[in-house]
Amino acid sequence: MDTLLFRTQIHKPEALTSINHQHNIMMLGSCFAENIAKKMKAKKFNILLNPYGVIFNPASIAQGINFLLSKNKFTTEDLTHTPDEYLSFYHHSYFSAPNKEECLHKINSRFLQAKDFLKTTDYIIITLGSSIAYRLKSTNNIVANCHKYPANSFEKIHLSANESQELLSNSIATLKKTNPHIQIIFTLSPVRYIKNDFTENSLSKANLRIAIQQIQHQFSNAYYFPAFEIMIDDLRDYRYYNQDLIHPSPLAIDYIWKYFKQSYFDKNTLTLNAKINEINQAFQHRLKQPHSEKTKLFKNNILHKIITLNEAHPHLDFQNEKSYFSD
Repeated sequence: MDTLLFRTQIHKPEALTSINHQHNIMMLGSCFAENIAKKMKAKKFNILLNPYGVIFNPASIAQGINFLLSKNKFTTEDLTHTPDEYLSFYHHSYFSAPNKEECLHKINSRFLQAKDFLKTTDYIIITLGSSIAYRLKSTNNIVANCHKYPANSFEKIHLSANESQELLSNSIATLKKTNPHIQIIFTLSPVRYIKNDFTENSLSKANLRIAIQQIQHQFSNAYYFPAFEIMIDDLRDYRYYNQDLIHPSPLAIDYIWKYFKQSYFDKNTLTLNAKINEINQAFQHRLKQPHSEKTKLFKNNILHKIITLNEAHPHLDFQNEKSYFSD
C-alpha cells in the first residue's frame, strides 16, 4: 500500500561553508534576521545585529554596507528634525530621539562598533524582506524607514531584480576588497508583506529571489539559505503563522532554525551547541529554594560544567552565568 504524504518536506540544504563559534557574524535585514540572531546569540555565537535597525529593501541594505566601508560617522547633516524628535532616514525609528545629541549618540555608538566589527567579520547574513522601497521626494533618496511621515512625502518604487542585484553586487565587490575572506549568506524573509496587495508581495519576493541567484553566479562567496521556501512550501499552513497571519510563529522559526543549524554547523559545533543549551536551560530555571543544600549542589554542578566548557572554549562569554551560579 502506498504511503500517503500530506506535506512536501524540503531536504536539508547542502551548504558549501561551515559556521563555528569562533567566527564573527554580522546580520543585516528584516525582522526575520533578528529572529535567527536571537537563536545564535543564545548559543554564544559572536553576533552583531542590524547596526541601522530593521531594514527591508536591498537598496538600503547595500547603502548601509557602503556607509560602513566609507563613512566616518553620522553628523547633524544626516538627521531630520520634526517638532517631536530628531531622526535618520537611514535608520529604524529605534534611533530617533528628542534631541540631536542623543540621536547621534545612539546612531554612532552602534555604527562605529559595526564599522570596527566588519574588519574581522567572517560571515554576513543578509535577509532581504521586500523589493518595494520608498524614495523621499525632497532628497530623491531611498529611505530605510518612513518614520510615519506623510505618505505624499514619498514616491513608492519597485526595485527590479537587476536593480537589486546591481546595488548589492557593488557593495559586495567593495566589501571583498576590504575583507577578502568574508562569506555572505542570503536569506529571503518568509514574512508576508501584504499591506497593499498579495500580488505585490509575490512580485517583490520573486525579484529578490532572482537578484540573489544572480549574485550567487557572480560571487563564489555568496550562498542562499531557503528560509522562504521552507515556510511557503513545507510549512504551508496558517497554524505556523502568528495571529497577524503575516509573521512566522515561534514554532515555525524553530523549525527553520533547525534546518539552518543542520546546514551550516558541523558536528563539533552542534555538540558544543548542545552543551551550551544545557547551561542555558539551567540558567533560565528559577530556583524555588535558593539556599537549600540541593540547590547548592545543583549550582556547583552547573558552575563546574561552565568552567570546564569555558576552559576548552575561552572565546565564549559565560560571565553572567558564572556570576549567577557562583552566588
